[in-house]
Amino acid sequence: MSAFSDLERMVSAEVDDHFGERTRLVPMAQGSLYFEGSEDNTRDEIETRGIVDFDPVTVMSQDRSRYDGMRPSIAGEKLHVSYDYMSVVDADPKAGDQIQLLDRPDTPTFQISRVDHDGLGRIICICSPSEVDG
Repeated sequence: MSAFSDLERMVSAEVDDHFGERTRLVPMAQGSLYFEGSEDNTRDEIETRGIVDFDPVTVMSQDRSRYDGMRPSIAGEKLHVSYDYMSVVDADPKAGDQIQLLDRPDTPTFQISRVDHDGLGRIICICSPSEVDG
């Protein structure tokens, strides 16, 4: 690993320790047109710390369309959860999986709409409220 990669991992771990919240990643198997998805037993459910952002920043491109991370915004998007990639590698988060915020028991379960890699060892789960919670 490079010195930059090593430094990023140390900083990322410190940020998670100080500002992260306990979350549970629940892998979900893809449903069909007629059946709702169910828990995916081929991937591990894990509890780990992540940075929860209830007010994700959306930037404006030069042509004035809204972009989030240089991709079109997702309708209904409510939060982003950022994880150190190594802390969630066994769960292998995918669109459709669920995230529960364990430090905020009154919040709904969130469904991952998209998973982005930041290129520095973190992944960002773009989420909206799960349809199960209404």
